[in-house]
Amino acid sequence: MGIYDLLLVEAPGVQPSELRAAVRWKVRNLIDFHIDDAVIDVFEIPGQSNRPRGQAMMYVVAARARDVREYIDAIEGADLALEVIDITEMALRNLAARLEADVRGVAMLYLEEEHGIITITRQGSLYLSRRLETGSNQLFDEPEAAQDQIALEVQRSLDYYDSHFSQPPVAALSVLPGFLPPTRAWLNHSAAA
Repeated sequence: MGIYDLLLVEAPGVQPSELRAAVRWKVRNLIDFHIDDAVIDVFEIPGQSNRPRGQAMMYVVAARARDVREYIDAIEGADLALEVIDITEMALRNLAARLEADVRGVAMLYLEEEHGIITITRQGSLYLSRRLETGSNQLFDEPEAAQDQIALEVQRSLDYYDSHFSQPPVAALSVLPGFLPPTRAWLNHSAAA
């Protein structure tokens, strides 16, 4: 996928202090590098504590330690003060949390050249993140097919959120600024349909 993998795994039934160690064993066969070379972080999905054992899920971020070290060295080499290293999905959550609609829930669509990401957040918590195999390049090459695929994936994500999290429907769908004008036009058209 890139510099990191975002994995959805069953939450282990351990104390918070033991969580990262327990998760390492769960993800060792899900990543394409040795677990000893991995930096692991976890974040919980809200509303999972009431689910029966075996059904509660959580997100795990796994990255190669050397890749993370390269970013740290580059930032420190530029005499910048590193405060936090974040992943795209959490950066999108941070942006969504600044929106007024996040009180009731926000779906956020972010398209890179080859793929996209949709996140659903509510009150500063990330509930759902899905990678889309359609990106802005496809909007140039095959606009109608790409628009249909993105609209379908957004609808699937919203349906999953509605059925799995016992939350009210999201209040807004936000597309990050800087996208092609046709993207906004078809989103407005899709929403009206």
